[in-house]
Amino acid sequence: MCVYRPWVEGPAGARRTHNSHSSEPASSGRSAQAVKSIRIRVPASVANLGPGFDTLALALDLHNELTVEVIDADLDFEVEGEGKGQLPTDASNLIAQAAYRLFQTVGTRPPGMRIRSNNHIPLGSGLGSSAAAIVAGLMAADAIAESGMSREQLLEIAWELEGHADNAAAVLFGGLTIVGQASGSLMTTKIPIAPMRLAVVTPEIEMPTERMRDALPQEVPLRDAALNLGRMALMLEALRHGDFELLSRASEDCLHEPYRIPLIPGCSEARLAGLEAGAAAITLAGAGPGLIAFAPDRHEAIAEAMANVYSSYDYPVRKFVLNPEPQGARLLLTAHSDEPGRD
Repeated sequence: MCVYRPWVEGPAGARRTHNSHSSEPASSGRSAQAVKSIRIRVPASVANLGPGFDTLALALDLHNELTVEVIDADLDFEVEGEGKGQLPTDASNLIAQAAYRLFQTVGTRPPGMRIRSNNHIPLGSGLGSSAAAIVAGLMAADAIAESGMSREQLLEIAWELEGHADNAAAVLFGGLTIVGQASGSLMTTKIPIAPMRLAVVTPEIEMPTERMRDALPQEVPLRDAALNLGRMALMLEALRHGDFELLSRASEDCLHEPYRIPLIPGCSEARLAGLEAGAAAITLAGAGPGLIAFAPDRHEAIAEAMANVYSSYDYPVRKFVLNPEPQGARLLLTAHSDEPGRD
């Protein structure tokens, strides 16, 4: 069971957490075939943010959009944008796998589906393209089956499919999320943060997540673990208050970046160039190879400086200036067999 505890402002600035969601899926009474088409938008996400290894993630305003129609034929899949010609267009696609897993979970026979995925999140960049695909597939199947699963329940399934829940939590709930475990169950909460923009670069360097995880040690010194705990707490305060000076000191990591950055050609130099261009802090985007820069201003110049380093290594690179996405994944449209469409 996943427990979601949104951060709530109380009287006179006091803060409290509460559990406002039921763990039981709702029942709508409709058959799966009653839904004819849906449209879903899912955001990019960046995990870890330096010291928050496998715990922190932030949703970003770069989106994939999924359209699913229920059809009489079997699966018909099309990819546009990022991943066109690379991603599978059959049942092995991660979106389809997630959808079929949810149908299996709720005991609904999968209908035929025409799936159109219009992707803007770069693949293998550290911006959570896998989590976005999984959440899109789960939400599509949940809408078609009208199973009424809570987002906490969807997060549990996403965790099973991806093996970690940080990115999926940010995709589902939006904003800055923290994920942890207690007695084998997930807990997650959403932390309000100050308005900010981020400079992002995504070099086209093939660095599979599995390889980047294999680079990590199985054990770390107690001192390193303690340093990361303190820095993550300070990182949260810096993000909540928009304190870039604190952010510059709290973003250092001991658990994963020292082992991953040396594997990414040009990463150390790109990070230094971004800091010299005005960034307060720069962290790996997830396991990399992308970089995320936090700064009060000069975002375009910072992104350009980092991108130029990767270009000097002859790697194609893209740069973005993005905002945190507060809303998370959204069901934009659901049309039923007896309705032309509804928001």
